[in-house]
Amino acid sequence: MKRKARFTAAALACLLAAPGCGKKGGIQAPLTLVPQKVETLKVSQRGGLILLEWTNPTAYIDGRALDEISEIEIWLEERPDPAVPGPGAKPQVPPPTKGDFAARAKRLAVLEVAPKPAPKSVRNPKDKKPAAASAAPKPPPNAAYTYRLNPAQWARRTFAFALRVRDTKKKRLSDFSSEVAFKPKALAAPPTEIRAKAFADRIEVRWTAPSKNFDGSAPALVKGYNIYRSEAAASPDATLPAGRPRRLNTAPIADVVHADKEFSFGLAYRYFVRAAGAAAEPFLESEDSDAVEIRPQDIFPPAAPDALSAVVGPDFVTLIWDAAADKDLAGYNVWRKAAGAANYVRLTAAPVPEPTYTDRAVEKSGTYEYAITSVDRTGNESPKSASVSVMVRTGPR
Repeated sequence: MKRKARFTAAALACLLAAPGCGKKGGIQAPLTLVPQKVETLKVSQRGGLILLEWTNPTAYIDGRALDEISEIEIWLEERPDPAVPGPGAKPQVPPPTKGDFAARAKRLAVLEVAPKPAPKSVRNPKDKKPAAASAAPKPPPNAAYTYRLNPAQWARRTFAFALRVRDTKKKRLSDFSSEVAFKPKALAAPPTEIRAKAFADRIEVRWTAPSKNFDGSAPALVKGYNIYRSEAAASPDATLPAGRPRRLNTAPIADVVHADKEFSFGLAYRYFVRAAGAAAEPFLESEDSDAVEIRPQDIFPPAAPDALSAVVGPDFVTLIWDAAADKDLAGYNVWRKAAGAANYVRLTAAPVPEPTYTDRAVEKSGTYEYAITSVDRTGNESPKSASVSVMVRTGPR
């Protein structure tokens, strides 16, 4: 009995003693589901626009997957540059930023993200229960925002941006992304008077150079031009896509005209031009010019055949000429005119594919004049080649 009492007293003393004696710690609060912050904010300038690009987070701070984001907050702090010191004065150092970013900055915009559509369950006719729902494809997390500078109030300022995101389920905001400070430049205004014209071997795009920068200052910061193109399907009813255009030149061109030789007749093309303030990347581009659209049609005949010659036999005339180099060549038409006739008559019902033809419908002692035309796949026909005249003899020559 005494032994049992001693055990009870020892246990009670252990409970009242230090926490290490078998006592559990206090109950921990569950980790709040807060989205991770944006980590990849990039800032650039195009003319009078500041472009923000980033990748949305895909997880909460505890590592669990973040399925959806409902809102993205864009914040901006404008930091005026210190006054320019007078001659001999020491340059002033910008004062350090103080306080929370949200207290110093203003919220520019709240981007609402459309929720994913609910997945549809597919019922198998043989099963009583619906099949498992097929997950909708997850949209890419990349996002962007454009901020337009005030042409009269951008100089001598630094623009600091940061983002926050809100999840869909818990409606909780992430921490701010790291602040990205950006100092704009006086970049050129966009080119004007964009026009395009189709030729047999090219689409020629022309424009007028800008004379000022986006804020009205001069001269315009222009080291060359970049030309961009998007295209649509071959159907005449097709509309031009809103997808990402492709830059056609590898380095800015100095002239105000560009020949696009990589095109197809019947397709629709949309061109716009940006002035470049640097000869290498980053190009310090202007905003987009107005766009010009063109659907070139093949109304251009191929080149006429060259070097036509004839071999004459007792009852035939074989014609030979140089092959045409046109990419869309369909073949050749052969034309003949008898002596004394006013007009040529076409001998070929359809264009012949090879640069040779034998005329067996000739009369002995007949005199003939031949010419050849080239025909493309659209049906355009070249002018007649230089002619060749022959006489079909009855005996040995």
